[in-house]
Amino acid sequence: MKTNIRVGVIADMEYSISPAFSSYYYACVNIFKDVKLINNVKDLENVDIVVCGNDHFYNHFVVWSNQEFIDYCNDNKIQFFAHTVEHINSPVYTHNIQIQNKLESFNLLRQRCWDINDSKEKNTNIARVLLSKNFMNYKNKNLKKNKIIFIGKVYQNRRELFDKLTKHIEVDIFERSFDYPDFISKLSEYKYVLSPKSMSVNGIPGRFYESLLVDSIPIQEVSNDTLDYYTIERDIPNTIFFQTIEELINKIELTKNLDLIEQPKMFLEDELIEFFKEFGIL
Repeated sequence: MKTNIRVGVIADMEYSISPAFSSYYYACVNIFKDVKLINNVKDLENVDIVVCGNDHFYNHFVVWSNQEFIDYCNDNKIQFFAHTVEHINSPVYTHNIQIQNKLESFNLLRQRCWDINDSKEKNTNIARVLLSKNFMNYKNKNLKKNKIIFIGKVYQNRRELFDKLTKHIEVDIFERSFDYPDFISKLSEYKYVLSPKSMSVNGIPGRFYESLLVDSIPIQEVSNDTLDYYTIERDIPNTIFFQTIEELINKIELTKNLDLIEQPKMFLEDELIEFFKEFGIL
């Protein structure tokens, strides 16, 4: 798809843990013809819109929060498209509200929020945590281990979940120490990928979509209204959503005889196209 819109993208292309940020650059390149990286206010010349994935991430925040940067966007009527994939009203990270207040200094702020309550409060659509189609070529394993993998930090509430779950199915637990190709390859070895709820956030994290990418079955913990807003995810057949351990165990039993499956994939390009259409960019 080609347009005459000149696009600037704030993205840490060197973030090694995940391509979550570089995905915004590659997705915009796949959508638009004229795209450049934005590192400071001088890069804003001849730009119509700026796109920022995860405006709270420090290396992004220091670029866009500069007052000269904000003033230039406002004076030149540059639209600022922000994907807020943090929890604005977080009881854990209370400084997030100050970041939001700064963000609202943009006259032409176009925002989507990950957290459902943030989305309702700000009257935005949901911002999913997706990757660009440039990262679609990770291959699933031909034979998967018939057990669960969890990669991440083991907080106390998660430990309680694991202790109950391991009485019914094997769970392999790893700290996040892999670079991204090894990380995604490790996920692909397992039939099930466990994704507990993020801290105080009511939303679906990136791990769910990474599980689909490698054709594994995502096991996603949700709140009682999460799937009222994440309706696309709700309707994917070979997924497990749960609120209680009993519900999870029952749903695992129903999928134990499933052979290797091909999962549907969700990509950032589609999410951004929808976002841009909201504001008449496409």
